[in-house]
Amino acid sequence: NDNPGRAGAEKAAKEIGPKSRLVEVPINGGDISDFYLSGKTSDDINYLLSKARGGLLVTVEQSFERWAEVEGNADQSGLKFNIGALDSMLYRGFTEGQIFTMLGRTNSAKSIISINMVYRMCLLNPGLKILYMTLEQTRNEWFERAHRIHNFYHPGATPIETVDFWRDKITLMDKNRITPEQFVDCIDQASFDMGDTPDIIVVDYVGYFANGFKGDSRERTSEAMMTMKAVGKSYRTRFIAPHQANR
Repeated sequence: NDNPGRAGAEKAAKEIGPKSRLVEVPINGGDISDFYLSGKTSDDINYLLSKARGGLLVTVEQSFERWAEVEGNADQSGLKFNIGALDSMLYRGFTEGQIFTMLGRTNSAKSIISINMVYRMCLLNPGLKILYMTLEQTRNEWFERAHRIHNFYHPGATPIETVDFWRDKITLMDKNRITPEQFVDCIDQASFDMGDTPDIIVVDYVGYFANGFKGDSRERTSEAMMTMKAVGKSYRTRFIAPHQANR
């Protein structure tokens, strides 16, 4: 019962089909063995099964339970961008399952803005975990921009100090074309390496990701956005996804 476990269960349920059942074990970070060892019996398992539904269905009770964790929880709020104008407009903050899309023309600094955005978020949340899919840039081009940003906030910082800042916060993927299946596998690998699902996934940019889908440019872009939305809901993560307005 953690983010990678729930995401893995969703993935397995889709592979098995409608006969599958998603059963949530009410032990944070625990599995079915921990549940039994805590003194539970087969009756308790049957109760959990009675609450479970197929991989595509949820109950009203499950909807309520999730609402109580998020919208109904006065102490729960989404991530802050650490950018005053944005944070003042977003009542609940940047919450799980949401996609933040920046639109701009070619060479309008979308990539460097997205790096700066997650950098500022890390200043507020030092424990933030980020998966950055730099589909357009090479890894060295990404680092050049990341180093320039770090120098803006810390003038005279060395490249090694930039590495030290990002080391435990971000992991990169710099292939320029990936399939939807590779997209999910990449998130699974990042979750394993980081010990939890990334809090934020940056897809730079949507057009490059859309190249892995079929159809014309508009259909591919729609499919790419829908895939990110589905993954965001399933993995309980957030996306920052720049895109070129003229495309």
